[in-house]
Amino acid sequence: MNVKGLTPSDDVAPPRRRVTVAQINNEVQQQIVADRPRRTAAIAGVRNAVLATQSTRRQQQEVEAERAILRAEEQEAREAAIAARLQAEAAAQARHIPTTVDDWNAHVASGVAGAIHYFHSRVMVEGGDRFALAEFFRGAQVFDPFFAASIDHDEGLKLIEKMRGYHILNQGEDSMIAKLKRGWRAYRANACRVAKAFDYSKDKAAILSWHYQHFLRLDEENTVDLRRGECRYCACRGRNCRCNSNLRVWWEAAQLAALVMPSSGAAERVFSLVNNLFSDRQSKALTDAIFLSLYLAYNKR
Repeated sequence: MNVKGLTPSDDVAPPRRRVTVAQINNEVQQQIVADRPRRTAAIAGVRNAVLATQSTRRQQQEVEAERAILRAEEQEAREAAIAARLQAEAAAQARHIPTTVDDWNAHVASGVAGAIHYFHSRVMVEGGDRFALAEFFRGAQVFDPFFAASIDHDEGLKLIEKMRGYHILNQGEDSMIAKLKRGWRAYRANACRVAKAFDYSKDKAAILSWHYQHFLRLDEENTVDLRRGECRYCACRGRNCRCNSNLRVWWEAAQLAALVMPSSGAAERVFSLVNNLFSDRQSKALTDAIFLSLYLAYNKR
C-alpha cells in the first residue's frame, strides 16, 4: 500500500458492499422457507411408513410430533446458517479494508451512525424515552445564577417550561413551575448581582449554597419592603405583590433539581456487557450484531 497516497496495492481487494445482520436474517429466512417442502416431504415419508399400524389418536400425536420436528429442524438450520453467514461477512469485511480517506470515513460512519441515530432518537426527539429527562437538564441550567444572568426573560421562561416533565414540579393547579415562572424576573435580577468571584472550584455545592443564602435573606427583604411600602423587584406599592413568596420556591425547586443526579451508570453497564460478551478475538464482529447481542443480554434473553 502506498501510505502517502493511500492508494490500493495489487493484493488488496476493492471495497465491497456491507451486509447487515437484518439482511442476513432475511436471506436465511427465505432459504429456510424455500427448503421447507423438502423437509416436510422427508418427515412425511417416515410418518406414512408407520401410520398404517397405529390408532387414530396415535396418528394425531405423530402429526403433532412431525410439526415439532419440522420447527426444531428449521430453527437449528436457521441458527447454523446465520452464524455461518455472520462469520463469513465479518471475514469478508476484514479482507476488504478501506484504502482511501473517503473509504475510511464511510467505514467509520457505518459503524457509529446507527449508535448516533439511536442516541439522538431517544434524547433529542420528542417521544424518545429519555427526551423528558434531557429536557429537564436543559431547563435546570436556570438554577446557575451565572447562566440565568446571561439569558433574556423569554428564554428563561422557555427553559423553566422544559422542567415540567419532573412530576414533583408540576403537581397541583398552582404548580411549582408556575411559581418559578412568576418569580423568574425577580430571580434573574438577583442573579445579575452575583459577584464574578463566585468560584465553583472551591465549593462543589456553590449553586445550592447561593440559593440557600438568598433564601435566608428573603424574610429580611420582605420586612424592609413592607416598611418602605414598595417591592424592590417590581416596584409594586400594594400588599398583593407575590415576588417575595415566588422567590422562596426557587430554593425548594433547586433542592429537588439537585436530587436528579446525572450518572454514567448506563454507559458503564454497556461497556461491562460488551467486555463479558466479546473477547479480543471477536473484535471484527458486525456492529449491528454487537447491538443485537447487547439488547438481548440487557433484557435477560
